[in-house]
Amino acid sequence: GLHAINPTPRKTIEEAVRSNLPPIWLKKNGIKVTISVPKGREIAKKTFNPRLGIVGGISILGTSGIVRPMSEDALKESIRIEIKQKGLKKDRLVLAFGNIGEKCAKDKGYKEDEIVIISNFVGFALECCAEVEIKEVILVGHIGKISKVAYGCFNTHSRVNDMRLEVIALELALLGYDTELIRRVLKEKTSEGVVKFLGDGYDELYKNIGNKIVERMKLYTYGEMKCSAIMYYGFSDYKILYNSLEIDK
Repeated sequence: GLHAINPTPRKTIEEAVRSNLPPIWLKKNGIKVTISVPKGREIAKKTFNPRLGIVGGISILGTSGIVRPMSEDALKESIRIEIKQKGLKKDRLVLAFGNIGEKCAKDKGYKEDEIVIISNFVGFALECCAEVEIKEVILVGHIGKISKVAYGCFNTHSRVNDMRLEVIALELALLGYDTELIRRVLKEKTSEGVVKFLGDGYDELYKNIGNKIVERMKLYTYGEMKCSAIMYYGFSDYKILYNSLEIDK
């Protein structure tokens, strides 16, 4: 029922407009801002938007207003360079899928000079870490992305692999939950929706998924580095679902 423009882009747009208008003028006048995406309807058909109920165009997302390289080769090269540079002085790196993951890592006490944003390229990033002989890797991510790693998916883009709901459903089945509950989970549109639907009392579920993520990372890197994972849900007000570092303690 609302325009699909996330809160942070709205705030960024408002700040940009205000900064370019005289304060006195703003007190006496309002201003209307129209956001337009050329060929938005056509572009949206190639994204996840229709499955989320976003129709008639494409959603406006983002957290920082900073555009990063979007071609796969350019993005991978930027990841490789950052890992190489930060790995020169560090034995440990924290890999985050995006800006919220980076915020989560910083909230946990990790510094910017040891955090690398890797987009969807988990496997590639781990390979780069191995190249520079990193001793410890901590993967931080939203359940919708990071859960895919539990079943061997190391490129988490939805176009490549979209089994986040299936991971949760299978783990519920292995724990012996009712078939009707599992069917209900598979009808959700997002993993975020699943976590909210399930509510409290599913710590064992998230622990099992988290443990499998860590084990898959260890297998992928042939046990050559210590692997840990932090899984959360939510966005600016995220909540931790699993932290292997706390379990280790």
